[in-house]
Amino acid sequence: MKRLQILMVTLAACAATGTAGVLIGSPGEPSQGSSVPFGNDQYRGFQQVYRSSLFSESINIGGLTFFNSNDFNSPTHDPMDPNYPVVGAIHQAEYAIRLGTVPTGFTLTGDLNANLIQSADLTYFFVGSMGGNVDGQFTRGGNQKTFFYDPSMGDLLLDIRKTQGAPELTMFLDINANTGNGLSIAFVNDPSPNITEDCLGCVVENFGLVTQFEVAGSTQYVPILPEITGDGSFYFEEQPGGMWFDPPTLEGFTYTGGLRADLTMTLFSEIEFPLGFAADFTLLDAKQKSLGTFSGGSKYTFANPVSEFSIVGITPVPDYSDPSAFPLWIAFDQPTGVFSMAQFVPFPPPPPLPPGAVPEPSALLLSAGGLLALAAVSRRR
Repeated sequence: MKRLQILMVTLAACAATGTAGVLIGSPGEPSQGSSVPFGNDQYRGFQQVYRSSLFSESINIGGLTFFNSNDFNSPTHDPMDPNYPVVGAIHQAEYAIRLGTVPTGFTLTGDLNANLIQSADLTYFFVGSMGGNVDGQFTRGGNQKTFFYDPSMGDLLLDIRKTQGAPELTMFLDINANTGNGLSIAFVNDPSPNITEDCLGCVVENFGLVTQFEVAGSTQYVPILPEITGDGSFYFEEQPGGMWFDPPTLEGFTYTGGLRADLTMTLFSEIEFPLGFAADFTLLDAKQKSLGTFSGGSKYTFANPVSEFSIVGITPVPDYSDPSAFPLWIAFDQPTGVFSMAQFVPFPPPPPLPPGAVPEPSALLLSAGGLLALAAVSRRR
């Protein structure tokens, strides 16, 4: 039990935060929590398995939410706690988060890399820097790929790796340690100063972080991410309408509808612009004529569904590593749609006439006289 006690610190149980997504492990253990993997420098590898029985249906995962919800009895807030003060922040580091499906009933081992081999669809979900204060909970949206999880295919595996820095405790997250909870973890940590012994492969059954899996596209913070094609364009295939989609990192971009599986063309019927930008957006039709300027949070309904449109004037230019860089809510003419998006390229101006092709003023007069003469002949007839 010594290692389990190392993981557990004072933290109150959390409550469900709403109906969006799939919440697992709530309400958690009263006055207990874990610094692994986001609140402790010494943990450089972490895995958690969620039994398939915890999911009632398939889910396209676009975000992971974890909880630090106790304001009364935690080392972040309670001066009487022996670990006080803890700032309540994600430990600043580079993180790599992967999701995958493993066989139903899979048992984690202390060899984290060997565990990964059991997943045939292991997918990088997020790669990049994380840090900053946490107020009650935080959501990590993907910036690599969303992950479609089908519980009929097996259990869900979460794998988190991180770089190391200055040794410190920064945050503790809600956990569930009930027998038969369908959760288990494995982790690797280094010794001292925060932990008295190293563990190159610890496994704890019936233990795990309270986690909410957010549906991809449900908010602008967990958008549906595109596939990147060989020519560098971004492609979405058979996605549901009425969702948020994340485009490339550009000052402007063009959406183009594609053919669905039934060979019907995808048409766009309505869009909603995201919040948090410094200037209004300009919406263009397929001929690059302005349909107006719009502020964040406003919607635009096309008079008739269209197969192409562009948005320009994105200020500031979004950061590609940010999964919520510039998500756009889109509705189609049918329940699902196939579309691509690429960098906005303005139509070139008309090419100048060759020098010899510019008629002289006298020639212009002759041409005008000839037209008048033809008009007169026409009138006589």
